[in-house]
Amino acid sequence: MSQSDPSSGKSVTLRMAPDQRSGDSAILEHLDETPRVHHDRAYTAVTNSPPPDEQHAHLRTTQALGGSKPLPHGTDPSDRFAPTAYYLARRPQPGDTTHAVASPLNVIRNTAQPFRVADPAKPYPPQPI
Repeated sequence: MSQSDPSSGKSVTLRMAPDQRSGDSAILEHLDETPRVHHDRAYTAVTNSPPPDEQHAHLRTTQALGGSKPLPHGTDPSDRFAPTAYYLARRPQPGDTTHAVASPLNVIRNTAQPFRVADPAKPYPPQPI
């Protein structure tokens, strides 16, 4: 399974975050031609980089989530990860199918990097595909 940036044609990391109604979740990634599974109930948010273990270490330093640093607001994947996790953790339980679909889409739109021309200085451009 190979995915490439539509602007540059360069290979990109592909990550998915499936979860179950029970709350069990995992991050599935395909990086450097190698599939990996990161299984943990805490893995509910995902960005392009860094790997999930590093994302969660960074997350624990965020003030709103128990650390001492303010919630970041940059466009780098590691800066977008903390607000994504923060918003996902505070969503109300959906009352119907419309809200069940709209709620995560709202979080995605609030934290996603806008689609743009790839930056050659950043090999894994953080843009939705």
